[in-house]
Amino acid sequence: TVSDLYIIKTLYSPEEEVTGGATILYWITYGNSGPSDATNVTILDILPSILSETEGSQCKSAYGIRPWVDSFNAGTVVSGGECSVLIRGIIDSDATGLISNTASISSDSTDSDLTNNTSSVTNTIHISADLMVSVLANPNPVAINQELIYTVNVDNLSTADAHGVVVHVTLPGASSMISVVPNKGTYSDGIWNIGDVIGQETVYLSITIKIPNDTLSGSTFTLQAAVSSSTLDLVSSNNSS
Repeated sequence: TVSDLYIIKTLYSPEEEVTGGATILYWITYGNSGPSDATNVTILDILPSILSETEGSQCKSAYGIRPWVDSFNAGTVVSGGECSVLIRGIIDSDATGLISNTASISSDSTDSDLTNNTSSVTNTIHISADLMVSVLANPNPVAINQELIYTVNVDNLSTADAHGVVVHVTLPGASSMISVVPNKGTYSDGIWNIGDVIGQETVYLSITIKIPNDTLSGSTFTLQAAVSSSTLDLVSSNNSS
């Protein structure tokens, strides 16, 4: 019997999300163009050593996700049949450069075209930071005509350096600013240009305002801060405070 097996491997994750510490998803589609059924079909995919906690699905959804062990026997793939497999793993947090992966298909049957029995995908591992901004106020509560000091902290929770870091600060409307002191970078007109924040580094900005005499009791003074960077940050939930 003669069959024509094929396999196509693609990146299922968004390209920009291929970063150290992130989960990468691969999609494998395999099938048989015929004319005969292919027996004892084997899918081989030895994943890169920089991936951990690797898992994969089977053609039938009832199998679910299970640990990936480099290969599996797909049994008989009938002429015209096609299946897909999802593989996932976690990229080492300190991984850099390129990540490459190759999948192949074989069987006991004669294959009329071996050029489509192997498929590879290579992607760049992007640098990703995790910037977190927080705001503290002291004293709290504050009295009328008293000075209130806001401390805006920016923490780089990742090991990767973040470049071009900028914090946009919105001051409380009914207040007068006394001083602004950044421990890194410069501040002007509500924009704190920090520059680079290296991995695991914390930087801060101290802003002192004065509560006006005509402030009503129970009034709330809120300072808002939002951080951004030219470096990819996949965790946006902690970029504002």
